[in-house]
Amino acid sequence: MHAIVFVPKNEQGVFYLFSKHHRELGFEKIIDVGTQFPDVTALRNGNEVKVELEFLLSSFKGHYVYKKTTDKGYWKWDEENEMWRIFNPNNNRFLDVSELELKLNDAGRKKLGFPSARVIVKDNAEKFSTNWKGELIYKTLKGEVDFIICWEKDCDIEDDIEVIVLKDELARLASVNSHEIVVSFYVGKMKELLAKPRHSFSNVPSTDIPKEAGVYAIYDKRLEATIYIGRTRNLRRRLLGNHKSGNIRGSQFRKALGQKIALKTEAEITGYILESCSFQFMVIKEFEEMIRLEHFATAVVAPILNVQLRQ
Repeated sequence: MHAIVFVPKNEQGVFYLFSKHHRELGFEKIIDVGTQFPDVTALRNGNEVKVELEFLLSSFKGHYVYKKTTDKGYWKWDEENEMWRIFNPNNNRFLDVSELELKLNDAGRKKLGFPSARVIVKDNAEKFSTNWKGELIYKTLKGEVDFIICWEKDCDIEDDIEVIVLKDELARLASVNSHEIVVSFYVGKMKELLAKPRHSFSNVPSTDIPKEAGVYAIYDKRLEATIYIGRTRNLRRRLLGNHKSGNIRGSQFRKALGQKIALKTEAEITGYILESCSFQFMVIKEFEEMIRLEHFATAVVAPILNVQLRQ
């Protein structure tokens, strides 16, 4: 079970969780971790894929390029100064002259994903005037990145790239694993019960059976099968009193056995039990656990008398 005990605060934390849980997320292997975009090369379904890790999905926008129609430069995210700036591809540098304030219209801001109407950039005023209205051309990153893995999805992106939200996936995995662990626990308990020694109804000393709560299974050597599973607050009273020498009014097991084998009298039912039946038991003090084990074992083993009683 993977309870989320580590909550990342940055991209490094996201990488830690991805490296720990990548197989559960569908990646067979991490092939390489780089310092350049994208962060990780991994194996998924036998294919090599590129994975970019982000704390917030909005941080992925920093890898987009928005080109100006004049081709004199284009918008690019400046990692060092944490801002959008105009980049000159001819000399591979951000233009760096006097401070210039650019005001973008609503459409431009929306396409760029800017949080406010004003963007401060240190740029070349001669090349890019304050009245700049060049169209922004969106450049897709699909093909360069196959998966984005982020801790939290705080925005949408235009690219058709699969986004895995780590916080949601780990919560889902924790839920699934919790269910698997519960099933595994009761499979183990059921196997333990059915591996217990069998006690014959005909000669078992009463002192061998505790007066404690538990689950039991009754085996029929003629049918070579477990024919009944039940629970009780007192194993000795239930098995040796109600079932062995009681009557059909006080024992569902005796009632179902008589109907199944066509035994007409209480003496016939008792005789069959003494001759053919034995039982196994497990002491379980927790009431809820006892109920769950009885239901689980009955559903898995499907003893003929339990099935008959349900019908």
